Amino acid sequence: MKKGLWANIHAKRKRGESPAKPGDKDYPETLDIMKEGGKAKKEYKPHMMYGDGKSKKANTHEEHLALKKKGWGHSKKAQQGGMMNGPSHNKGGIPIEVEGGEYVVKKSSVNASTEPYLEYINQHGKLPPSNDARKRRK
Repeated sequence: MKKGLWANIHAKRKRGESPAKPGDKDYPETLDIMKEGGKAKKEYKPHMMYGDGKSKKANTHEEHLALKKKGWGHSKKAQQGGMMNGPSHNKGGIPIEVEGGEYVVKKSSVNASTEPYLEYINQHGKLPPSNDARKRRK
């Protein structure tokens, strides 16, 4: 009876040899997901990507990489602006890309009373109308 894959891997470890790397002649096809003939070939799932105020479906991995190189991303929200949810700086933060002319507001300036104003500015590009009664006077 022929030994299995894991029996060979364990025997190699016992001999003190380093594991085969992808692309090596003795690397098992069942683990090589990048190889065209490999049994575990990873399937690509088409999905939407967003950038330049537009959306486009990436049907192939090559299209996905080309759009990513142009700065496109997976989140429509990131293109439209708004509250970012995620860890704080001391836990790694959220890696973001900004372009010239965009403005970032520090976390301590965003709270329940300032958020509606920031959302209004983001959507309309100007300050919200004043609620000050003295300014509404005729």
